[in-house]
Amino acid sequence: MTHLPISGAIRGLQVEAATAGGRVQVHLAGLDDFRVSLSSTYYDETPEETMAGDLGRAVRLLSARREDAVRRAGLHSDVTLVAGSRLAQELADFNRESDEWSTEVVAPDRCVRASTVGMREFVVEIEPGTRRRHSVTTFCDIAGRVGSELIRERVQATMRQRMEYARREQDARALGLL
Repeated sequence: MTHLPISGAIRGLQVEAATAGGRVQVHLAGLDDFRVSLSSTYYDETPEETMAGDLGRAVRLLSARREDAVRRAGLHSDVTLVAGSRLAQELADFNRESDEWSTEVVAPDRCVRASTVGMREFVVEIEPGTRRRHSVTTFCDIAGRVGSELIRERVQATMRQRMEYARREQDARALGLL
């Protein structure tokens, strides 16, 4: 596991979510330990398309629970912005760009594909025949790695976006615009 450059407080957050009567479970510790767990009966008896939908719902629920955990831990910003201020506009622009960010991650053998827009909408696709090729344990490991890579890409994109905003501000100061 590669540790992302995140604070100890974020690294300590752990959230879980389950769907399909608890037979599909996802767990996130920090931002780089994403795990998937499926009951073996569910895996053996459920079509790949249904599993994919259940995994997507579990991840959406996990994302909402993580946002709630961040709020409860006091790790979100409590800054009250003045409407119309430069800072309020920059934050609105930053959040809009973040919500438009999208990516797709595909397992090396192409059995699982996960995509997201703004880390709010998640689509999981599972290639037909995956259950015949992979055991439930192997599948869960692959799905966990795909999810971890999706999160890693999001964190890196956010870091690049923050650096770009800092560069813009530095350029504006150098040009005497601020």
